[in-house]
Amino acid sequence: MAPEFFLDRSLGRKKLATALRNAGWRVATLSEVYGVQHGQLVADTTWISEQADAGRVLLTSDARILSDPGERQAIVSASALMFTFPSARMRSEDHFARLSTHRARLADIAIRDDVPAAYVLYERTISRVLP
Repeated sequence: MAPEFFLDRSLGRKKLATALRNAGWRVATLSEVYGVQHGQLVADTTWISEQADAGRVLLTSDARILSDPGERQAIVSASALMFTFPSARMRSEDHFARLSTHRARLADIAIRDDVPAAYVLYERTISRVLP
């Protein structure tokens, strides 16, 4: 079965999720899971832990998560698999194009279940940055 991806608040509520769903991806957004208002308040460590426990692959454009000790520890403690983009300034269309380019590789990584792990999605490559 294809992995289900969790999109955090940095990836928006609708545009990217809709594009991914239209392309056959299984996705859930932070606002769908936690509600629009509460979703803006839920701590990164909370959604990392809860969504990893739910078996979802985490997607974010907030690469600062990887440099925050508490959030890195949440990834490790929850045995999470996270992918992030190298820049928070990318548009939804660019996120979609990047994910589409790497779709097969993302699925391969998710199936391997070599967690905890975090990767950065560059234009042509995927780089493992944790552990």
